[in-house]
Amino acid sequence: MKNKIIKNGFIFMLVGMMGVNAYSQTINFDWAVKAGNSGQDGATDIISDASGNVYVIGNFTGTVDFDPSTSVYNLTSAGDTDVFVLKLDNAGALAWAVRVGGTKRDFGNAITLDGNGNVFITGGFSGIADFDPSSGVFEMTSIPHKTLVYKTILSDKSDAFILKLDNSGLFSWAAQVGASGYDFGSDLVADGNGNIWITGEYADYNQITTDTGDFDPSSGIYLLTGGGMFLLNLDNYGTFISASQFGKVTSGSSVGAGSDNFIYSKTFSAQSSGITRDADNNIYLTGKFNFPTDFDPEAGTNSLTNLGEDGFVLKLNSSAQFLFVKRFGGSNQQCNPAAIGIDQSGNIITTGMFKGAIDFDPGSSSTVLTSNAYNSRKSLSNNTSDIFISKLNNVGNYSWVKQIGVSGNDWGMDLAIHANGDIYSTGFFSGKPDFDPASGKAQYYQTSKGNSDVYIMKLLASGTFVWARQLGGTGEDIGKGISILESENTSIYTCGDFNSTVDFDQGSGTFNLTSAGMRDAFVHSMDEIIGSSPAPLSSLSEPLSAEFKIYPNPAMEMLNFYIPEFEGTGKITLRNFSGSMVKELTTIHSGYMEYPVAELSTGVYFITLETNNYSKTISILKK
Repeated sequence: MKNKIIKNGFIFMLVGMMGVNAYSQTINFDWAVKAGNSGQDGATDIISDASGNVYVIGNFTGTVDFDPSTSVYNLTSAGDTDVFVLKLDNAGALAWAVRVGGTKRDFGNAITLDGNGNVFITGGFSGIADFDPSSGVFEMTSIPHKTLVYKTILSDKSDAFILKLDNSGLFSWAAQVGASGYDFGSDLVADGNGNIWITGEYADYNQITTDTGDFDPSSGIYLLTGGGMFLLNLDNYGTFISASQFGKVTSGSSVGAGSDNFIYSKTFSAQSSGITRDADNNIYLTGKFNFPTDFDPEAGTNSLTNLGEDGFVLKLNSSAQFLFVKRFGGSNQQCNPAAIGIDQSGNIITTGMFKGAIDFDPGSSSTVLTSNAYNSRKSLSNNTSDIFISKLNNVGNYSWVKQIGVSGNDWGMDLAIHANGDIYSTGFFSGKPDFDPASGKAQYYQTSKGNSDVYIMKLLASGTFVWARQLGGTGEDIGKGISILESENTSIYTCGDFNSTVDFDQGSGTFNLTSAGMRDAFVHSMDEIIGSSPAPLSSLSEPLSAEFKIYPNPAMEMLNFYIPEFEGTGKITLRNFSGSMVKELTTIHSGYMEYPVAELSTGVYFITLETNNYSKTISILKK
């Protein structure tokens, strides 16, 4: 369901001392669950279905109880890290959980559903791994690696896998692709025909000059040569349709001599991190590239020359033919998109991190953002990134970009797009960034409680800030996946990993979970309630009509503004009791806005709304 539009004539009613705004968007905690033991466990991706069931992929070691109730449902890894797939119902109760893997390191990166509710996952595996989670067996063996007489190298290198389960978690089929190096699937999506598109990386570590992998998972052979980023298309039964390669392996370091000459590290010119599709089954990819790269998978050439470590957005048609590619970048700077989404108009939204000065306008104009840490330190150190959220239109032209960050490590990890174009995103942050990314608007600060906290935030389709919430404790907590369910209200599901004790009630309540070890997986649910919570403006009901309103008054942490409809420009000014300017908000819109006042000193303030044909001042008390 689309967001309810606020118009004149709604009624405010007094209900005790509730400090929330009427007919606005109230964020209510729903539930949170965890899974983990004494090792490092985590959830990497999440998706929800139309009934509010939630499907999660992640990685675990040892024995883990995946039933969040008082009952027990243990899964035990076969050796090193195994992959789990978890289904929870809309109340957070266990529907089923399964594991796949072998005695070496196996990892799951992404999960999706087709139109029939079948579950698809991708990632990487090493050695022999069983992909049938039932009592049956479906083993696959990764391509072996070179073993030197005096040294075994890359024993944990992997092949990419794709696994299909039915909606009950039962095995349907599994496939593997890749070369002899570190191969894995990074993301996948199902198109409207039920075909599965997988992207990832591959390389051949047994050869100096060639990087060749077979991408037909059946008995046929379809070789890709050159290494780098791949795009694979399978039908719903796992049958090969097509495969494409982008970029190349640009350099390598070797050991040994003669027949023992062996590559142990390589540099890829292009790496993919996200994939999605639109209603016409056009395919969109995002990621980064470090060297000049041809993004046309066919005989033609459509190359981009990198400025540093640049981000890209690539659009292909439903036959994997090139349509366009766009770049975000800066000279010797770093831009790493992590996720991509498409709205119903074909606009392209990406999120990720950047360091230094990056131009986010891929056209002839320039829109440069400079990371806050780079501003203060003039350095591209490992832990000095800012979050970006970017929007291009349906032909790849610049619309807007937003930045969040301070002097620490801040990273956008995933996003979900509402049918009305609203953008929900998650990731992690440290320090005290302003989550309201618009210049001249209200600050909306969140302060991490430890090394990093999870953030969940919402922007309108225009890029206007709506709200942000945080989850975190004294350790390192990371949001990795987000999904939304559009119903009467909007349910928002996130997943990731955490350590120590974290309060997962993002509101005024408390719901603590404590990790069993170094890192546990979490799944979190909250609801965005549209138009359900009245606010204390008067003892009598009164229409909003065309009046500027502020509540609650007195205020402690947050002010809510109702701004009547206006044309042209407008601003809100905040002055203290002596008349000195405290803040001027020059980017405002009609309807509801929030302004945080927790850091203001106690006392009386005067708030004035000015538009082309309207002016009103209201005094408020900050307690």
